[in-house]
Amino acid sequence: MIITVILTLLMIADILIVILVGVGNLPAKVVMKTMPQELKEETKDHPNPPLWRMIIGFTAYILGVLFAIGISVYAGYEGICRGYGFWEIFLRYMIILFGFKLFDVVVLDWWLITKTQFFQHFFPETRGSKGYKRFGFNKKEQVMQIVAFPCVCAVIAAVCVWIG
Repeated sequence: MIITVILTLLMIADILIVILVGVGNLPAKVVMKTMPQELKEETKDHPNPPLWRMIIGFTAYILGVLFAIGISVYAGYEGICRGYGFWEIFLRYMIILFGFKLFDVVVLDWWLITKTQFFQHFFPETRGSKGYKRFGFNKKEQVMQIVAFPCVCAVIAAVCVWIG
């Protein structure tokens, strides 16, 4: 269980690092991809950062994706090595995904977007935007992900059991 909690915290740290490095170093259309529509509109003419900063941003993004994949693979591998069955591996992935989703909704969507001025620092044209007040703007996508999690975890657990 401790390893599962550590893997969940690593996933959370991964996304935090990607956000902290990426927001100021990626084009606005990449950063605003998952933000409210008002913010996408307000930043459509925002200039891209210099090439060297975009390289840093995209490198952080790619490394973040690779790290998340690595955490996911390790979670299954370590479970197989411990002799976990379907339900233990399923539960491990559910804890990781739902822990990450809870962090996403509470910290990223609610606190970072609606309560801080983090994005306004990089995109001053969005100061005072109603988009920052629209908590729940991505409710449909969040619910779809939450509904899909058990299916994804079941498939991954089945593959791990089959491999092991």
